[in-house]
Amino acid sequence: SQARTQLPSPALPRPQLPQVPKTLEKCDVLNTLDLTNNKLDILPVEIGGIETLKYLHLSGNDGLKHMLPSYLHEDSKTCVFILKLLNDQRCEVRDLKTRNQELEELAKNKEEYNLRIQDEVQDLQDEFDRQLNIFPRSFVNLQKGFGASCTVS
Repeated sequence: SQARTQLPSPALPRPQLPQVPKTLEKCDVLNTLDLTNNKLDILPVEIGGIETLKYLHLSGNDGLKHMLPSYLHEDSKTCVFILKLLNDQRCEVRDLKTRNQELEELAKNKEEYNLRIQDEVQDLQDEFDRQLNIFPRSFVNLQKGFGASCTVS
């Protein structure tokens, strides 16, 4: 049997991330996200869409002050709560934009339909007027023909 040598766990410096990797937003079983002591200046609100996320550690990211006050960086549950709210709001805005586009398309289609109907009504009116102009002459000529051969008592 071969003896195993245990190596000590080296204390490696943490990389200082300038941004959160996009693939992180797709994690669906992430409970804790520790982003302490990075160089983050923006935090994707999509992280709030990770349903299982309970803890988010952000201390040491002074660039996030414009997004979250620095005193909240220590309160991981509040950070998660705020990101979930922001993500929900982003989703609602996206849904409203989509619905607005659908309604604009419906309105455009209805307007086009109304214009076609108006054109058809105008065509029918023009045909009616044309027929009306033809009808009295035919009727007058017809009356003259009957009047000569028939007498009304």
